[in-house]
Amino acid sequence: MPTPVAQGTRAAAGQAVVAFSGEQASASGPTQEAVACSLALRQGSSSDEAQQQGLQVRQQEREIALQRERVQLVRNMAGRYPELVRSGVVSSVEAAEKQTELLDQQARLSEVERARGASQAKLEWALEPLAAWRVAVR
Repeated sequence: MPTPVAQGTRAAAGQAVVAFSGEQASASGPTQEAVACSLALRQGSSSDEAQQQGLQVRQQEREIALQRERVQLVRNMAGRYPELVRSGVVSSVEAAEKQTELLDQQARLSEVERARGASQAKLEWALEPLAAWRVAVR
């Protein structure tokens, strides 16, 4: 932006006489600067939150994989119990306990999957402003 001529001096043809700025000031200083600073802080906060949620989702996915293995192991063992009951190796009470253990492991799997779904939703919510800021900056 060209610098206007000083007050009281002669202006040549085409020389700027007045300069206008779109910058507004508030009591705390330049408004654009304050808004940019505030947006940068919010973007950093959202980025940190998104990173934390991403880590939590990955951890829950590993936990889900392990829990699925546990369910499969207990299911296999519980599937053998009817034959063991018939042969008299284990009691029907022990077979019922193994079925209860299977149900407990399945419930735990469902619980971890629900938690991962909630974390995934939080991650998407945290990423939303970041995407909007990237679009706005372009």
